[in-house]
Amino acid sequence: MSLALAAEGLPGITEVINFSGGWYPERCYADFNRTLFEEFGKKIKVPIISFYGTADSYYSVYHIEGNLRALERSGLATSHIFPGAPHSFYRKVSLWQEFVFGTKRALQKVSVTRTHQRFSSLIL
Repeated sequence: MSLALAAEGLPGITEVINFSGGWYPERCYADFNRTLFEEFGKKIKVPIISFYGTADSYYSVYHIEGNLRALERSGLATSHIFPGAPHSFYRKVSLWQEFVFGTKRALQKVSVTRTHQRFSSLIL
């Protein structure tokens, strides 16, 4: 959801955090998420960080990595896949907080320049 909202160009959005994002489980429409991630990546003009877990019940690691590669083509996205984390890992703030607020602040490391420009998500 955060990717879709950020792709709309809503004013005031400075960063996007995507937690286990996607629209359909991969067993339903295997390429649907990847296509949307690529489209959104072309439209979003702020840094994006995505978090997933290897024990996600909706998406395999292979599916997650394909979606993230599509999104990261924008040059504004980075990601982290947590070993053993389930789809609902976002509830465990201690797992990801350093990447968002602390010393591992990944969003600061993403370049904000480029040549062309399930719901557990947060927009800053």
